[in-house]
Amino acid sequence: MLIDIQSPSSCISEVTHETANAIPISCSQNDFEHICNFSVGVSLKGKNNSATKHINKALEVINSGYKTIDDIPYEGFTDKLAGQIGMYMATMATNYMKPEGKKISCLTAMSYMSSFKTHFTTKFR
Repeated sequence: MLIDIQSPSSCISEVTHETANAIPISCSQNDFEHICNFSVGVSLKGKNNSATKHINKALEVINSGYKTIDDIPYEGFTDKLAGQIGMYMATMATNYMKPEGKKISCLTAMSYMSSFKTHFTTKFR
C-alpha cells in the first residue's frame, strides 16, 4: 500500500501489513509546512479575523504598548501578555465588541486564545 500524504516523494514509503510497525517513516518538519498553510479554510479565516479584532481591542484596554497583534515582536510574546489578554477575554470581551453587549462564551474566549497562540506559532516558525 502506498501512503500519499501530499508531501515530497522522500516521505512516501511502501508499507505492507507485515512491515507496518517496523518501518520508521522519517520526514523533516519542512516537508509538512504546506499542510499548515493549506488547512486555513474560509471558516478559520473568519474566526481569526474576529479573534484578531478582539485581541487588538484587548491590547488597547490592557495598555500593552502594542496597537495590533502584528506589532508584537517575538520578545513581546510573554506569559504576562498572554495572561492579560486571557483575562480580558474571560472577563471583559463582549459579542461584536459592543460596550453593553453580552459577554463572549468561555469556548469563544478559548478559541480566540488558541488563535493568538497560532498566530505566533505561524509568524515565528
